[in-house]
Parts: sequence; C-alpha cells; structure tokens
Amino acid sequence: MTQKFDQVRLNHLDLAINIYTEDSIKERMNSTLTKGKRITDAIYRTHLIRADDIMFSDLLVIAQIFFQSKTMIKEWIDSQFQFRSVGAETDNKEA
Repeated sequence: MTQKFDQVRLNHLDLAINIYTEDSIKERMNSTLTKGKRITDAIYRTHLIRADDIMFSDLLVIAQIFFQSKTMIKEWIDSQFQFRSVGAETDNKEA
C-alpha cells in the first residue's frame, strides 16, 4: 500500500554516538536492520538528537534548520526526493 509523502510517519530520527569494543565490533558490522534482527547493543551510547513519531516530510525542515549549507541541502533534497511522473523522461526529450 502506497502512502502519500505528507502522511508517512517515522518511528524515530536520531543522531547517536555508539561505541563497540572487541567482539561486538564484528557482530555489529555483520548485522543490519534490513535482516529484521536486533542490532548488537553498543557498550556506550548517547543521543545528540532524537525525535520520536515525526512526519517524514519534517526531514526537509529539520535539514534546513540543522545544516548551514543551503547548496548541499538543495542537492540532497533533489537527489533524495526525485518524484517523476510516468513518461517524464519522454516529455523532457521532446522539449
């Protein structure tokens, strides 16, 4: 089921520092959230920023508040959120 961009919620958004030691380093490097498994716990973890239950579209506002480079933000938005209609490539070639 496809949702509209402005209706998608993020469980959480964070910027965290995680420290792993010894065997936990290899274990963490070999695990990903895409496999649906729990990620290895960090020995030390602190959140610099954490926002729970936010709208996905809020990322655009957060990025503009957090980062100084307007050029890099625009490039990220253009790259990350490319919405193309069906046949857009054909329309552009004819123009």
